[in-house]
Amino acid sequence: MIVKIRTLLVAALLGPFTASADLDRDLLVAVTQANVDKVQTLLQIGADANASDRYRRTALILAARRGYVGIVDLLVNHYADVNAQNHLQKTALMGAAMNGYPEIVKILLREGAEVNARNWLGESALGWAAVQGHLEVVNLLLTSAAEADIMDDYGWTPLMYAAREGHAAVARALLDKGADPNRYSEKSWTPLMIAASYGQAEIVAALLDKGADLYTVSVRKETALKLAQSGRHLRVARLLKAAGAKLPVTAKNPDVNWETYVDGATQAYRQGKYGHAEQQLEAALSLAEGLGDQDPRLAASLDKLAQLYFAQGKYSKAEPLYERALAIKERMLGPEHLDLVVSLTNLAAVYDAQGKYAQAAPFHRRARAIREKAVASQPTPARAREAAITGLIGEKPAAPQRASATFLRGEIQSLTTLPAQQQNLPD
Repeated sequence: MIVKIRTLLVAALLGPFTASADLDRDLLVAVTQANVDKVQTLLQIGADANASDRYRRTALILAARRGYVGIVDLLVNHYADVNAQNHLQKTALMGAAMNGYPEIVKILLREGAEVNARNWLGESALGWAAVQGHLEVVNLLLTSAAEADIMDDYGWTPLMYAAREGHAAVARALLDKGADPNRYSEKSWTPLMIAASYGQAEIVAALLDKGADLYTVSVRKETALKLAQSGRHLRVARLLKAAGAKLPVTAKNPDVNWETYVDGATQAYRQGKYGHAEQQLEAALSLAEGLGDQDPRLAASLDKLAQLYFAQGKYSKAEPLYERALAIKERMLGPEHLDLVVSLTNLAAVYDAQGKYAQAAPFHRRARAIREKAVASQPTPARAREAAITGLIGEKPAAPQRASATFLRGEIQSLTTLPAQQQNLPD
């Protein structure tokens, strides 16, 4: 009887065809059609505000990325989950930030959206906003405790993306909020080197004003001045020379063979030649051993070889490598540095994969504590919810990390390879 009454009610409001259809499906269609009135009606008669399609895109994710402010407001008022993720772990906040909708960003942040959430490639809302040059969105995120130097799986920060794309105002906003002008990417590129390579003179000047290092050398023996001259960016070259840059650089150049081994391992892995990939990474590790613990390539070599072992299920071989990489990073960065979170999580995943849950638990807790400390350093709407679930740490082992996916994406990119935040990925 109740079902019959509901069917008659829906038929009266929306017509017989819709009455026989699934309300949640109709809600998703109404959202994509920007039909505010229909969305409101469907929500009132029982459609689920968290309805999603086969790609796990919720109604809120679809509305946010399209800029439908009224629909977003309706959905959050019906308790839509602002932190729901699609199949690529992308959130509504990321979609709104990427497409430059500050009003929607405000709503989502007000409702507790995780400002530093990352998708499957480690990309964040701030990174997307920086790539696209949405200054107002960037400022909103920064004032809501977004990490100015949040790094994706390609080793790029929002400042690096802004430097590449030539978004000078965004770059200055990031620098004013503490973004590091000398932060290294995986190839030892700094924002200054990236800006110089792409001929972004205004950003080069801003970086120099913030103390960017003229003499950083990449694993390809490149400096900012060399990159500017190679690209025939004469104005940038003049700025760098005026600041004191000279050729040849007297700084110690890293051995390029390390990168050759890593690139060879990546290609071998993609071809399914795991034995050859292991040989290449073992050679890279051997070379890095001679550079000492202070050289970041030693820890990187240990991590990469561990990832390869992990991807093949060789957990007992991956374990000591991850342990040693973590120890090196702790000596270099200190025991509470935010960059340790990935290493702690990797090691915990290895223990979990072997059923060593008691050994994994302290590393899960420690990673969580470091993240919480970073969040607690500035006020954020997410802090209350973080505190509410703190007690759950260690009760359920986390699923092992997908090290194979990380390895396939590659952590060493060429300057001509565009990181994912410039690619049009499905969302």
